[in-house]
Amino acid sequence: MEGILKDYAENIGILIGWKQPVIDREVANLLELRMADGKYSPFVRWTVKQRIDPSELLSDTKTIICIAVPYSFSYFPKPKDKPRGKLARFSWGKDYHQVVKGLLECLANFINQYHPINNYALNVDTGPMVDKYWAQQSGIGWYGKNTTVMTEKYGSWVALGELLLDVDLQLPQSQPNNGSMCEDCEKCIRACPTGAIESPYVVNPYKCLSFLTQKTGEFSLQYRKSLGDRLYGCDICQEACPHNHQAVFSKIRDFSIDDKHVGLAYPDLEELLTVSKKQFKHIFGNSTCGWRGKNILQRNALITAGNLGYSSQTVYQLAESESDMLRRHAYWSLSQADGLKAKDFLLRRYQVESVQENKEELGWYLEHLQ
Repeated sequence: MEGILKDYAENIGILIGWKQPVIDREVANLLELRMADGKYSPFVRWTVKQRIDPSELLSDTKTIICIAVPYSFSYFPKPKDKPRGKLARFSWGKDYHQVVKGLLECLANFINQYHPINNYALNVDTGPMVDKYWAQQSGIGWYGKNTTVMTEKYGSWVALGELLLDVDLQLPQSQPNNGSMCEDCEKCIRACPTGAIESPYVVNPYKCLSFLTQKTGEFSLQYRKSLGDRLYGCDICQEACPHNHQAVFSKIRDFSIDDKHVGLAYPDLEELLTVSKKQFKHIFGNSTCGWRGKNILQRNALITAGNLGYSSQTVYQLAESESDMLRRHAYWSLSQADGLKAKDFLLRRYQVESVQENKEELGWYLEHLQ
């Protein structure tokens, strides 16, 4: 069965490993420490027990099959035809959650042909399991200092998933990948513009641009300029990694981008700022960033526009939006892109702005316009 699984994974272009279920108290202690230190991802809604105990997902788990799905299909450079932002590479093409789930389903059906399965469960990174831990334990990769899982073949450009089975496939146990090719390299740490990688293997999510682009509400003022032209996610630490420069591209076409779909990698700022909810769903509904919704992406686009020095009538219109959040970020965008040219407009907005936090922030911009 070992050779059959490895051949199957090789043929479809993924990495595979396996492990018998265990409950690792060291992982539980680390999660509890992260929570106590305020460095636990706010997106995680599961209890520590749900995260470390596979039986919480499948009560009679006997085998855990782990996969790493490469999503970097190719490098497509940013066009210079118009002002554009950029999405992190994990958001190019089809939503990787859908792709990974589909591959796990296919894998379950494939295994069932050789070894009948009664029950199984799937886990992707929106599920409870600590997928990085299982990828490392199954030998798929090692921990990078930026907390991603690094693989020898595809670097860290991989999405992880697990297939829990209620049968023991009698596979030889994979050895945990306790090594690291990072050695003394700390390029990812130095590259992070917000200092989110506070030390090797420790990331503060509240400083991480990838998290900040996904959180709701205000985008932290102190990190807006650091966002640059990013709209969703951030690849800076991965792009800085020398090992990733040698990574093999994925052959999974769901992640491909071509000239006709450049907007799924580098959205046109003006189009994104004017898009309706229906249009947004049509364009981004199958993308990884689609779940976050139109307003959050428009908030990020306003910051990107300010950073790129781009303004338009649309930005001025959004400064009068019914959305308190969009108004606030449009004020900032105009103060950066148009400066003194926007002063009279921003003064009028200051007089009518009803949200105190927005008004205070706008007042600060007016004092510092250049």
